[in-house]
Amino acid sequence: MNAEKSLELQYKGILITGIPGSGKTRIGKFLQEQYGFALEDIEEWQGRDERFLKDGNIDQDKVDHEIEKMTEHNHNIVAVFGFRPGNPVDVFITKRLKEKWNFRLFWFDGNQAAALRAYYERELQRYDKGSLDPEFFDRIKGFFIQMENIRASKIIEDIQPILINTFRAEGRFRTETEIVSEMMQRIARIKESASLSN
Repeated sequence: MNAEKSLELQYKGILITGIPGSGKTRIGKFLQEQYGFALEDIEEWQGRDERFLKDGNIDQDKVDHEIEKMTEHNHNIVAVFGFRPGNPVDVFITKRLKEKWNFRLFWFDGNQAAALRAYYERELQRYDKGSLDPEFFDRIKGFFIQMENIRASKIIEDIQPILINTFRAEGRFRTETEIVSEMMQRIARIKESASLSN
């Protein structure tokens, strides 16, 4: 096992969030395929608002139960979450994973024009040529809505993630190996700073 794999296996959970089209799922799949992480897409937790809201309050026990189910059989987990910044349930899940369940929280960002291109190309793959419909354009509009929600909610300041620029200067994606290597280096520096302060 190489040094990077050895370092990575020290962490039970990694949570990847960020702007649309920044490569969250791509890196999640890379960690799954190359390092044996279990991959969880939290956006696939259906009916989050209905399940976790009770009389206008978030049911912390239900959220913890869902996280426990996700973690109980897996030593190393990478969760990806293109969450809704203004949604209290999604923000709570994100903070809960970081603060109670000790997931390392990353925010992918960078060249937003390149992210839009990647998002557009991903959405285009859902449709056959010549069969675009209003749903496609609504999903593209969703990119801009999400970006405005990120800006207006000041979510980055709120959740305090580790920031990763997933793009090169010219707008192309960095390689998966480069991104994961930086993620692990950033975690190592945080651990080193914490040990020095103790």
